[in-house]
Amino acid sequence: MKNLAFIGCNHIFKKHKAAIDQVEGLRIIAVSDVDERVLNEQVEMLACEGFSDYREMIAKLGANIDYVVIATPSFLHYEQAQYALRHGCHVLLEKPPALTYTEFQNLL
Repeated sequence: MKNLAFIGCNHIFKKHKAAIDQVEGLRIIAVSDVDERVLNEQVEMLACEGFSDYREMIAKLGANIDYVVIATPSFLHYEQAQYALRHGCHVLLEKPPALTYTEFQNLL
């Protein structure tokens, strides 16, 4: 079983969730979103942990997370991916991974 943690659980999250439901061996153990209403809705639906700050989620659950899935607006991707990578997490990232070539290079 591979454990997933999501940063961002609004629009694109629903498409990812539908795909995850089709794959055996994946489960969402935590979600993070700045919108409390959206966060609480997903926590209740998924019966998982919820965090308003993705950094807190990674700090608390990092050792139990196999993949952090970043599904937030593009301008947030670089900061969130860099944080997750620096804390030893594997990252699945929506496109674009960063807004500049230099930022992208820094993620590699």
